[in-house]
Amino acid sequence: DGVVVRTNNPPCGAMRGFGAVQTCMAHEAQMDRLAAALDKIAKSLAQFEAHGLLTAQEAKAALARIRISTKLEDAAPAQLVCEALPANKALQDEIYGKLDAICAPPAVFASGSGQPASDLVGNVKHRGRVVAAHFWYPPQLIPLVEVCAGPETDPDVAPWVCDALRAAGRFDEAAADHTAA
Repeated sequence: DGVVVRTNNPPCGAMRGFGAVQTCMAHEAQMDRLAAALDKIAKSLAQFEAHGLLTAQEAKAALARIRISTKLEDAAPAQLVCEALPANKALQDEIYGKLDAICAPPAVFASGSGQPASDLVGNVKHRGRVVAAHFWYPPQLIPLVEVCAGPETDPDVAPWVCDALRAAGRFDEAAADHTAA
């Protein structure tokens, strides 16, 4: 665990590398956004508590399970990576290729971008662990996720994702599509 602090003290001076200061400020801005997102999640959990949808202990436990990071490497121990990238093929190929190298099998990648699983495996060597997982909105109120396997998805992966989502209280029904193009 750590603390995010915004500073104007870059780790290098202007003569140590063009753009280094801007890179540091961009990183700090990202951390600020992540901290703001965590604050929004805390406020949402407080509303759920106020309406009797969660106990104080459940809200506190949910918030304690969330970790923020700007490093993909921090996903290495994850069993299930649910991404929400924009539907940008080049970006998705880049991120999925990196995650495939970072997260050892049997870690599963679930995309909420709206793309079929078969469109996400361009740079993935272990293609059998990729599914599409479309959360219904607003996801904090509707516990429904459509899980769609692709033609190369291992047969045990989609049911495992459904079980993981069900255990997290985020799943009522599933549609496993093994014919996606």
